[in-house]
Order: sequence, then C-alpha cells, then structure tokens
Amino acid sequence: MKRFITVAAKHGEEVLIFMRNAAAGAAGVDAYTWLKNHLQKKQIPHNDQNASHQNQLQHQGGFVSFYIGPDGKWVYVNH
Repeated sequence: MKRFITVAAKHGEEVLIFMRNAAAGAAGVDAYTWLKNHLQKKQIPHNDQNASHQNQLQHQGGFVSFYIGPDGKWVYVNH
C-alpha cells in the first residue's frame, strides 16, 4: 500500500496533514498505525487516539486529515 502525506497548509506551527488511504478497511488501520509510528520516530509529541477514532479512520477512505496544533499534538479530523 502506498501512503501519501502532504503538508497542505502551514500557519506558524499549525500544520494540516492529509493522508490518502489506498482503500478503506484494513488499509485505514494500517495508515493510522503508520502515521502514529511515523510521529513517534520523529519524536513529535502526539495524542494517541482512542478506538472510536481508529474505527472512524478505518471506514473513512479517501482523504483522512490530522491536525497538528501549536502544542505539537495531533488530532484526527473527521470530514
């Protein structure tokens, strides 16, 4: 599965990241896990999301966005 992360907008320390899932379902969970690990590797502080957020991501498909605010924490944004 190919993963695409694009910095869509940057205002100071606020970054909006769009992750494009190749497909919904298992690929969504894979993308969620990959992003979490990616942030940990780069030592970016983040909030680990709960199961309901992961489930939303799993069924989202298309674009999934994560918002990284001034505090350096990322949150899942449901469209």
